[in-house]
Amino acid sequence: MQADKTDLDQFSEALWAQLAEQGWARLSLAEAAARAGMPADEAWQAGSKLSVILNRLRQMESEWLAALAADFADAGEASIQEKLLEGLMQRFEFLAPHRAQFDALHRASFTDPLLAASLGLQLYEALDTLLALCGDGAGSSGSERAGELRRRLRVKGLVGVCLRVRPVWQKDDSQSLERTLKKLDKSLGEARDWAVSLRILRPQPATGEADDAGTYR
Repeated sequence: MQADKTDLDQFSEALWAQLAEQGWARLSLAEAAARAGMPADEAWQAGSKLSVILNRLRQMESEWLAALAADFADAGEASIQEKLLEGLMQRFEFLAPHRAQFDALHRASFTDPLLAASLGLQLYEALDTLLALCGDGAGSSGSERAGELRRRLRVKGLVGVCLRVRPVWQKDDSQSLERTLKKLDKSLGEARDWAVSLRILRPQPATGEADDAGTYR
């Protein structure tokens, strides 16, 4: 008998809660199935613990990006840099209730290369979508290949920013995440300066407008 969507959602919730309590290595599909009131043989239809957790993360990233797209649609004129700061800060706020799970995944990634690679790829894809929402294009100057390379480097730069901010966010117990915001703002500024120095971004035009290479204004 195939498990229905509600059963699988409950199973995913149970495995996610178990991750916070017991860590990655001790995750048990059978235990999560028992918590969700699902027959153990049906739990295997959801796949491995890695696939279930990645699907859960993908759903969360999708919710964040959908809410962000709606906010940006009503935001009026704002620079790419401002949108990046707002978007990433909303992500940290959105994920704050799940810091125990993210801490468990971070610790496990040091000894599980497949987990580390999977998390890195998922973060890259989410940040690539974020850049698109912020209005950052691959760039029309130069060759298409060079523009795509610059875009990939910009996404990787944002991945680096998130990794730098994560330890601060992980321990930030302030109600409005002030320390996280301060670290994020600083890290984004440093990343922008490095990108300009490496010609991944063009210097900020005097008019404050973005040029065709996707400058962060």
